[in-house]
Amino acid sequence: MKPSYNTELPLILLDVKKANEILDVAKWNERDVDGVRMKMMGGKKVRLELELAFPFYNPEWERWL
Repeated sequence: MKPSYNTELPLILLDVKKANEILDVAKWNERDVDGVRMKMMGGKKVRLELELAFPFYNPEWERWL
């Protein structure tokens, strides 16, 4: 099966320390009881949430669910 992504893109390794530094600089430096990053926005505390969206379904992904 042909990869469903651009194989020419460079691999970006996970760097938790660098990720934490970036979030701290962006003022996401508070955490809730679950350890999720938070910050004040418009007078309210907002949790940092990320959503991954895939443009199509690939049956190969089911083995990771």
